[in-house]
Amino acid sequence: MESPDRSVFYEAARGAVLGGMDSVVPLLVHELARGPRAHAASRALALSGKQAVLELLAMLSKNDTNRAHAAFSISDTVRAARVLSRLGPEACEGALEKISTLGFRQANAVIHALASTRHVSSKPIDTRLVAAGMEQTLSRVESLVRVYPALGSGLARREIAHRVGEVADRMLDLAAVLGDRKLVARARAGLHGDVRTRGNALELLENILPRAVATRTVALFEWAPSAADATGKPDKSALDEWLALCERFDSGTLERANPMLPVLERLTILRASSLFAGLAGEDLYPVAEIAETITCRAGQSVVKEGDPGDAVFVVVSGKLVVSRSNTRLREIERGATFGEMALLDGSPRSAGIEAMTEAELLRIPREEFEGLLDESPELAKGVIRTLLNHLRGTG
Repeated sequence: MESPDRSVFYEAARGAVLGGMDSVVPLLVHELARGPRAHAASRALALSGKQAVLELLAMLSKNDTNRAHAAFSISDTVRAARVLSRLGPEACEGALEKISTLGFRQANAVIHALASTRHVSSKPIDTRLVAAGMEQTLSRVESLVRVYPALGSGLARREIAHRVGEVADRMLDLAAVLGDRKLVARARAGLHGDVRTRGNALELLENILPRAVATRTVALFEWAPSAADATGKPDKSALDEWLALCERFDSGTLERANPMLPVLERLTILRASSLFAGLAGEDLYPVAEIAETITCRAGQSVVKEGDPGDAVFVVVSGKLVVSRSNTRLREIERGATFGEMALLDGSPRSAGIEAMTEAELLRIPREEFEGLLDESPELAKGVIRTLLNHLRGTG
């Protein structure tokens, strides 16, 4: 198991688990959280049965919200939840019991993992635990909806609006844990249709969900941030660590010496771009951490046609021109992005970019972004999904 080769490591771990070597389980859980062989460790742990459940549940407990910005990486929670979802109803019930102790994104990861796995055991998951998970999930976001109108415009408000949409989807995930997955999938698909289809889907949703939460869940799907009146003072006790940080950033009360301030400033720029607009700030935070600010003078070449694709750029200020084969194609300004394919395959630049005026850009290096893919698979999946949607829209 000391081999750096992942396939060799998996075979050794698999043999140890199937051979009943209980002492290997804590080592695999540690690898799941920290090591480069996390996927292999996950596959081996899924074969371990009940002996891994306590270790994995303890791992979930460590991922609370009482950490600094490192808490916004949820890869270890996701991996633990996925293994638990494959270890049978008892393991799933243990994960559900942890939801109330987890941070928002960690709880989301657990719920989504439980919903994405079909259980082979004939023993169903305790419906009371699922109902409690629904109540906990709803109560969290409802408290934020009440705070939302009293917050000033900015990152905190956008984050809450994003969470409302996520929680609505998590309620569908929990409904899938309860029963008819095909019916839930039909409702989910209908919610993205036209007005009539959406209305039918909401009606179906009310029939799928337990009566105690059905009406409240439908209200989340119908909630419109634009209709909220900004009056009164916010009850900041409803804000978790991340949202409280965003509120301090919006209000200008975040200390200038705080190392997270420049990252949040870059984050708001990234969020304003068409490329990253669909991502939650928590998901985008690690991207903002690796983004570099560069300044170009008028007439300076930023990238040349045919150069290696080693980064993607977001325009912060100024005006630039895109050219191919010495032909001007278009001008780009604040919020525009270029070099997106570099994040996916590193292909050579298909066009050159030159600054027409003094310009400021954010540069996201491909090499560090690839490291982000390894460290945060769920976060990276969201970024890639946004990249693909962006490319479809502009291609």
